[in-house]
Amino acid sequence: MKLLIFGASGATGRVLVSAALAKGHAVTAFVRTPGKLAISHENMRMIVGNVADRQAVERAIVGHDAVFSCLGVGAPLKRDPAVVAGIGFIVAAMQQAGPERLIYLSFLGVRDSRWQLGPLLGNIIVPLVLRHEVADHEVKERLIASPDSTGPSCGRPS
Repeated sequence: MKLLIFGASGATGRVLVSAALAKGHAVTAFVRTPGKLAISHENMRMIVGNVADRQAVERAIVGHDAVFSCLGVGAPLKRDPAVVAGIGFIVAAMQQAGPERLIYLSFLGVRDSRWQLGPLLGNIIVPLVLRHEVADHEVKERLIASPDSTGPSCGRPS
């Protein structure tokens, strides 16, 4: 499969790139900072870009079988409107050019998963300390799950 991985230079993205390459997939790594992705492989190509650039996202999407988002926030504990906008661009580009598969890495404590954290984390830490990350992930999940913006094939966030 031809896989496109947004956020490929982050900790989770690097692991995903390595695993996909080990399974024999062709990987396109979409990164903002190429020096952070110290992986070189004959089945990998790198696109340097910003997810907040609609045209860059649209160009990257074309020709892939599946898209993965391992995008993280630029500054911990703060809102990141550029990443939220980027998810919207990814979803819109997928509607126009395919593919139909989007795998999105969310965050424990978002929506229905908050109960899994227990009372201290779920009722105190998440709402107070991690409120910005959670709020951004909730918006991104709505963008992905909305039938108006993604169509039924993109499925529900997990």
